[in-house]
Amino acid sequence: MVHDLERVVGSRNRFVSIHRVRAKARQSGIVQDFRIAYIWTYRGGRLIHAQGFRDADEALKAARLED
Repeated sequence: MVHDLERVVGSRNRFVSIHRVRAKARQSGIVQDFRIAYIWTYRGGRLIHAQGFRDADEALKAARLED
């Protein structure tokens, strides 16, 4: 499985990281290629909340960081 960071949107205490994931099943050989995103919230330099999303636009909207 390959998990690449594509971009980061936001700054300081709240941001969204958008990743591309590529994987190939060992037995069936089925290939998956998809994007996921996470909202990261920090306070006082410490992570206080992280939330994952299957859709980058949905994560940006939830974090109020739409492009």
